[in-house]
Amino acid sequence: MLDIDFGTHSSYTLSRALLIYEDTSKNAAPVITLHSVDCSTGTPLIGPGRTPSITALRRAMAQMSLSDANVNYLPRALIAQAPNFFVWWTPEARRKIWFSIARSNGEALQALNGTEVWMPPLVFIADNAQLHVHALATNQRPEPHSPLYVAPFYNLYDTGNLCIGTAPVPKTPSLDTIADAERAFFGSFFTHSNYHACRIHDMNLDHAAFWSALATAKRPPRWSKLLTDRKKTLDEVIAAHLKPAA
Repeated sequence: MLDIDFGTHSSYTLSRALLIYEDTSKNAAPVITLHSVDCSTGTPLIGPGRTPSITALRRAMAQMSLSDANVNYLPRALIAQAPNFFVWWTPEARRKIWFSIARSNGEALQALNGTEVWMPPLVFIADNAQLHVHALATNQRPEPHSPLYVAPFYNLYDTGNLCIGTAPVPKTPSLDTIADAERAFFGSFFTHSNYHACRIHDMNLDHAAFWSALATAKRPPRWSKLLTDRKKTLDEVIAAHLKPAA
């Protein structure tokens, strides 16, 4: 018998073991096997294994976490989450916009600093220390099949990830840092366009005229007429984020 002291009032004996097999090419999901452990000789001996059910694994994890379980109240804006990965959305709204353009033609954009403009509904994806931003054509909580559009902001790359620069984007995403990530994005000074393979918007206007029109508009526009369609759904973008690295 092998007894372990974990610093609690309970007594623990090694009885079972989980072995995790990983695909060396990283293309397939890991395989987990459950084994009995024989400690009668003093040296643990792992017996034959079997593949446990997802239900059994969840039950075991739940039992282990009962002693220090925490209840998380999920914000209504949250769409999906995984370890260090959160997806949420913000509805269309009038918000202040800020620019800091070093180029000689940046005066028109900087003249908009602090101006309230209509901003489209947005999808935020916090993936570890990276923040990705996409737009929606309809002002409602997106479903997995909802099409995504290019968010018409400077400092975003073609894939939607933010060139962080000095923006105080949280380095470790969590439910508690969603508001911080939004403040970092909406409160940042947009400096330059990183779009190369796609158009920042579908209007035949320069960037200053685009935002000026959204500043003077009395009501939100039809975003599908203004924004560039990514030709991808929310589910497809999320799947690309969660795909194991090659």
